[in-house]
Amino acid sequence: MPAHQITLSGLTYTSLHAVDWQEWLHLILHHTRAYRPQPYHQLAAALRASGHESAAREVLIAQQRDLYRRGDVGGSLSKGAHWLWGALAGYGYRSGRAIIALVLVLMVAAGLGIAAGHTSLGPGRFVTEHTSQARNPQSPCSLVEQIGVGIDRSVPLTPAGIGNRCDFDTSSPAGEAFTVSTWVLQALVWTLATLAIAGYLGLIRKTSAPG
Repeated sequence: MPAHQITLSGLTYTSLHAVDWQEWLHLILHHTRAYRPQPYHQLAAALRASGHESAAREVLIAQQRDLYRRGDVGGSLSKGAHWLWGALAGYGYRSGRAIIALVLVLMVAAGLGIAAGHTSLGPGRFVTEHTSQARNPQSPCSLVEQIGVGIDRSVPLTPAGIGNRCDFDTSSPAGEAFTVSTWVLQALVWTLATLAIAGYLGLIRKTSAPG
């Protein structure tokens, strides 16, 4: 712990002059006795007043990290959710991260469908194959259909309608394994979509307490 500890909670100011904002942030992070939200909010307000919105966001992100490190976030589950929120959406200040991660998950979903379409169940049989409603049941699906199945099963939003003619053969252990994998991707898609939308609409409330 640093040798010199100070208390900044309650201190107010309208602008920064001689001290750079990074130096002030370092002071809050490393030379205060305990986590308090007010010094961060005050610094962010001063930066916004001078037109430095990006720097203000960096300060508020640092606040959330300090809350995780020194504050009371809650139990293990709450701490895990708080960490995930920061990693995927920058605590609502970097929602673009969640969108990028969502695109990556969609690519994984498409790859899952292709992988299933190339996993053999026997001569001429694959995990992804045409259903009984198709013209040629149990025949291999096309590449486009394989991608559609992966996305259709992994994205809990608008169905692509592929499942009527091409789907996983869930009667096989391999088909069951691919199906479970899509459930995991569904959970990720919901999480990422919620974080991205909430971040852009400002629906995620920033954790704070009286300074």
